[in-house]
Amino acid sequence: MGISKVTALIIAAIAAIGLGIMLLNNNVGQEGPETAIAQRVQESNEQRPDVQGTESPLSKTDAQGAVTIRASILPEESGDGKLTFEILMNTHSVDLSQYNLAEMATISSGGKELPASFEWKTDGQDSHHMKGMLVWTGTVSLDKDLKLVLKDIGNIPEKRFFWKQDELRGMNVQ
Repeated sequence: MGISKVTALIIAAIAAIGLGIMLLNNNVGQEGPETAIAQRVQESNEQRPDVQGTESPLSKTDAQGAVTIRASILPEESGDGKLTFEILMNTHSVDLSQYNLAEMATISSGGKELPASFEWKTDGQDSHHMKGMLVWTGTVSLDKDLKLVLKDIGNIPEKRFFWKQDELRGMNVQ
């Protein structure tokens, strides 16, 4: 009877492993329902080949601390008194859903801080890998340097994204 118990235990272990593999495979590729903001970010990515690997002059990355953030100016979503940034945040140790970037952002142009009038639109699907659009409402001159600052994220006082005047020159804002 000792062999039967061992055989039954081995069969149970194989079944448990098989079930685990099936469950993991069922979740691969599922991201839940698409939201309007996630679709807009995806469409924006498809229009900009720089998102596919090489960083364009309109994209800046700050990897300080536990949270890496990439901020990209979206000319196709900007204009008419607004400037839109695509924000991608990645971490393995911080709950990103706790941050409302509209309350944590400042913007300056030519060294002069501008009124903080931001809206944060996120897909909110994952607390460790978040994407969204940070929309600033106001008038900014693109013939001066531009700085976006996100404060107090992942125990880092300031994450800074700086675009030089020549990087902004010729940016087609619709």
